[in-house]
Amino acid sequence: MQPIDLFEYLKKCGKYDLDSVLKEKEYSKGDYVYLPGESGNYMYEVASGVVKIGSYSEDGKETVYEVLSQGDFFGNLQYLDDVPFFEFSKALTPTRIRRYKLSFYREIIVHDPSASEWFNITTVMRWSKSERKLFHSRQGDIHGKLKFIYELYNFETGDARGKGHRVFNLLSMKDLGDLIGATRQTISATLKDLVEQGELPPEAMG
Repeated sequence: MQPIDLFEYLKKCGKYDLDSVLKEKEYSKGDYVYLPGESGNYMYEVASGVVKIGSYSEDGKETVYEVLSQGDFFGNLQYLDDVPFFEFSKALTPTRIRRYKLSFYREIIVHDPSASEWFNITTVMRWSKSERKLFHSRQGDIHGKLKFIYELYNFETGDARGKGHRVFNLLSMKDLGDLIGATRQTISATLKDLVEQGELPPEAMG
């Protein structure tokens, strides 16, 4: 079952004053959508472009754990009062973000049947994706892990200025290493091996 497009549904149903609860903003490549402590009382949707989501290691280095594209939502629902939200989000391309007031977002996913169903479906899909990533990050050798990440992010999406991008090629060696628990040097060498062995196409090298 595929979820509805929540934004299109909210526009067409005519039940909500979207101008009062929703704003759009464009970010340049490399801009932060938010840093730890700055996400505010909002939920965010990628209208176009790609963002990476992560946190910081004990030595203060960025560590990426998710990559999101058009239609994906992110932010802090603030259901876990005692858990610090120490997350950043950063644009990997020119990116347009929709920012929903958190109070509105929480209201519709509870009281609007269509939005509630959308939330349930997308949450299960995200859980499934996260479980597969966790499984593959813990199983097999580095070649298999990197091939899985390639398959996961080997798709094209448009940015805020209409340019197409293959998501895998937007990720740095460091980003890829963060996603599977390896150093950038190991990722670089493994990617080269996989291409030379014909297990990944040459365009995987970027």
